[in-house]
Amino acid sequence: MKKLTFLFLAILIVACSDDEGGNNANDDSSNDPILGTWSLVSWELDGQIQNLDSCDFMSYITFNSDLSFERMWYETVSGDCIIEGNDTGTYVYNIDNNLITLEFEDIDDGLQIEFLNVLELSNISLEFSWFEEEQLLHTFGFIKN
Repeated sequence: MKKLTFLFLAILIVACSDDEGGNNANDDSSNDPILGTWSLVSWELDGQIQNLDSCDFMSYITFNSDLSFERMWYETVSGDCIIEGNDTGTYVYNIDNNLITLEFEDIDDGLQIEFLNVLELSNISLEFSWFEEEQLLHTFGFIKN
């Protein structure tokens, strides 16, 4: 009987010790909902809903735990789906101000800093607005892949 009790306690201790820490170290998205790859699902320009096609829906932004990001924009030109923009750089997400700051180098325009106003962020959806050259208001909706 003592052997069975000891065996049961040993199994219990081993099973519990495997569960310590709670979260998988590779699953950063459970700790910070912004982390991961987000696919474009909607776009408004100055309050007008834009019609998106399958090419537009290929657009995405990825936020990594090392504070780097990658953004790919696709658009249809003369019937062909082309990459309209490819930005990589760093980001800061200020939860208190609901603001994402992107910093990256543009081939034509040099250092760029963009401020994205977070309207909604959950584990599955992200919506933010951005002023292009402080004139055109873009609102983008994304879902997490």
